[in-house]
Amino acid sequence: MHHKFELSSLIRTIFAFPRIPSYTYKPLHGPPDAIRLVILQPAPFITSPINCRIIETSWGAESLSKSKSKSIPTLKTTTTPPASQPSNKGYAALSYTWGTSSPSTPISIDGRPFNITPNLHTALQHLRSPRTETRLWADSLCIDQSSTSERNLHVTHMREIYSAARETLIFLGQGTPGSDALLHAIRDAGLEIVGATTRNAVVRCLVNASGMRKHELVHEAERILWRGYWKRIWIVQEIIVSENPIVQCGGVKVGWEVFCQALIALLMEVNVFGGGHGNLAKERLEAVYWERRAWRRKRGLRNGKARWDMRGEEEEGRMGLLDLLVSKRGAEATDSRDMVFAVSGLATMPKSPGSRPLSITYEKSAAGVYMDTVKYLLDHDGTGSYEILSHAGLHSHSSPKSSPTHQIPSWAPDWRHPSPYKTKIVDWIATSSIPTLVQHNHIYLPHHNSLVCIGHKHNIIQSISADTSDVKPAAGSIGRVIWVDKWRRRNLIEHGVLSNLGTKLGTVTGLVGRCHPLTLGRKVASLKGGVLALVPSEARVGDVVAEFVGSGVPFVVRDLGRGDHERDDWGGLEEEALSKFSEMDREGGDLGIGHYHFVGECFVDGLMSIETRDWELKKKDAFCLH
Repeated sequence: MHHKFELSSLIRTIFAFPRIPSYTYKPLHGPPDAIRLVILQPAPFITSPINCRIIETSWGAESLSKSKSKSIPTLKTTTTPPASQPSNKGYAALSYTWGTSSPSTPISIDGRPFNITPNLHTALQHLRSPRTETRLWADSLCIDQSSTSERNLHVTHMREIYSAARETLIFLGQGTPGSDALLHAIRDAGLEIVGATTRNAVVRCLVNASGMRKHELVHEAERILWRGYWKRIWIVQEIIVSENPIVQCGGVKVGWEVFCQALIALLMEVNVFGGGHGNLAKERLEAVYWERRAWRRKRGLRNGKARWDMRGEEEEGRMGLLDLLVSKRGAEATDSRDMVFAVSGLATMPKSPGSRPLSITYEKSAAGVYMDTVKYLLDHDGTGSYEILSHAGLHSHSSPKSSPTHQIPSWAPDWRHPSPYKTKIVDWIATSSIPTLVQHNHIYLPHHNSLVCIGHKHNIIQSISADTSDVKPAAGSIGRVIWVDKWRRRNLIEHGVLSNLGTKLGTVTGLVGRCHPLTLGRKVASLKGGVLALVPSEARVGDVVAEFVGSGVPFVVRDLGRGDHERDDWGGLEEEALSKFSEMDREGGDLGIGHYHFVGECFVDGLMSIETRDWELKKKDAFCLH
């Protein structure tokens, strides 16, 4: 006798059993340096389910002794994964890319299900040992991401967490035949690479160890450095403060020093077209490499050093907060606020009296964090400089539909996006601001999203030329802007270059190379009186050229008037601004207040020497920037 099978009855039976609840975090109850660690259980196969435990400890208890922490990391990584070596103390910190996918891949924590991102799942699969437990710190697992207070605390101490780790595992993702071949060659030729005295010797070592041709190695090096990992903002801090970074792609590991020497040597073979623009992938790696060396040198930690010329710099000046923000601008972050928070812990503390670290709080929006950063740099960067404003301007990426609270104002740099300009005017002219003047001639009104600066209107833009970067490879007259430094005076001139590209300039490369990098993306404007100026590409006829008291360069601002742009809070804003200026011993009642969008820095012929300006003789206005 056959019984009829009913699917609906089976489904009801399955769902009748109680489900195992998902893993939930318990609050940390330890000392101020308390952290969680993931204890990865061993697995015989890479495809085995991921099982782990989470324990509470502290980075102080887990860190190595000072004598060990100052040792030089091994350049040639053995085939035994360092993270899997048995140890009752110490942990490996994971550096990887979160990816854009939401947590959807299940693992087991303390016997309970928990979803993680596919990228983290791949990393854990490759980091497990087949026989022993692996002690690991991974931010998305060891920090309760639903707790804002816990995120604030751990991000503030991220530097200590990675510094205390036994090693930092830089996981680049799944391996490919090409990446495996290159990393195996780097590992096998490690001692020869660090002993090489020329770049060509490094490349020969790699060719001999891999059996690949030079151009094939260069191609694989580019592919590795164009992986999403290198675009992340958090990797900067994770690598720089690590005592022993180890690069892992798939199942192959190599030491950081030998990895950098090998890839930088290979990518020096690449010739990049374009005036002022280099190999971005190589530049990113070089920046982190030299920043890490500067970090360690300043703290008295020993650095391994290449015996061949890597053409880099170890200047400590690259570690200021503004330097780091500018060099990492346009990197990727899951949270836009991390564009600031990820590098603030690395920045050299300002030397000005009363200086303090930039506060980290996820309670504020990205706009609030970016505005606070401008104010912090105006007050605490040691120079009291308006230089931060040279990196701001009208943001084409800001959504006009976003609320005023979340919209980044024009005067705050939007660190999420690369700068449209390769070279800043304020950097090229090397003119510094006057700190005391800057500090006493601006106020910050965060609840109005406004910065109010005292200055005066210098001139008005009457006409604007075509974009100077629009170079057309055609014979005849080419209108372009060049910079001359004749008789020790820097002037802008606009003229036509009559040439035959086939005979005089030869190639488009030659033409682009003859253009000054300041002209890329900028326009030439004629001001009242026939004065020439180099202005941002967003500038319009009628925009105002303004001088802020104490600034090293003039700026272009756009008058918002009293029409469609006027907001209900402008009256209260003006009253508060005048009151604050009066408290600062400014003659607030004599100031005229205007409302403006900040367009960007500019170069004005005859106005670039701060010594020639006499602000006291000029009528001053308050520029309320929105």
